Amino acid sequence: MKELMILGGFHFEGTYDAKQTEGKDKLEEMQGEIDELIEKMAKFKPTKVFVEVEKTRQNELDQWWGMYQEGKLKSQKNEVFKVAFPIAEKCGSKLLAIDWMEQGAATIPCGEAMAELEKYTDLKKEIEQYEIPVSNISDGIIKNFKHLNAKEVSDNQKAYYVNYARIGVDKYYGMGWLIWWYQRNLNIFANMSDKIEDGDRAMLLIGAAHKGILEEFFEDSKTVKLVDPLQYL
Repeated sequence: MKELMILGGFHFEGTYDAKQTEGKDKLEEMQGEIDELIEKMAKFKPTKVFVEVEKTRQNELDQWWGMYQEGKLKSQKNEVFKVAFPIAEKCGSKLLAIDWMEQGAATIPCGEAMAELEKYTDLKKEIEQYEIPVSNISDGIIKNFKHLNAKEVSDNQKAYYVNYARIGVDKYYGMGWLIWWYQRNLNIFANMSDKIEDGDRAMLLIGAAHKGILEEFFEDSKTVKLVDPLQYL
C-alpha cells in the first residue's frame, strides 16, 4: 500500500501566491505552535517528505538538509526549514524536491490574466468568492493549517482556478495562463508518483492552493490512499 498526506499551508516568508501573509513579523513568537504542528504531523511517521522546491534543485536541497542536520544552516523563516526539516529529522524521512516552475505551455503571464479579469466585473466577483483568504499568523499556526486543509477551502481553490478559463473566451485569454497552472500541478503529480513506492507513507508540504487539484489527480490515478491531515491536526 502507498499512503499520501497532502498538507496545505501558507508561505512563512510572506508571499502566498498573489497574496501577502499577515503577521509574518510575529513568526518567531509562534515557535511554540510551530513545534506543536511538527509534533502532530510527525505522528503520521512519513517515510518521505516532499517539499515545494523545484526538482532541478534536489542537490541544493540535499546540501541544505546536510547542513541542517549538522547544525550549520543559519535559521530560515521558510516553511521547508521550519516545518519539513524537523518532521523529516524526527521520522528519519527522505526529503525530496518535486516542484516545477518552467515557462512550459503558458502563452499569457499570470499577471496579464489577472489584469484581463478586471474587465469582467460579474465574472471577477464570481471568481473572487472562491479566492483563498489571506493567512494571518497572529490567528495561530494550527488554526491556519486547520482552515487551509478543510475540504471547503480545497474545493473553492479548484473552482477559483478552473474559472480562469472563462476570461476572454474569444481569445482564450485566461486559458493562456491556466494551462501552465495545470501543467505545473500535473508535473508535481508525476514527480511525486515517480518517487512513491509500495510501503511508503509520503507527506507533501505545499501551498494550500495546490492541495485540492493534487488530491484530485491522485484520487483519479488510483495509485495511493490519501490521508486527511485534519486527522492529525
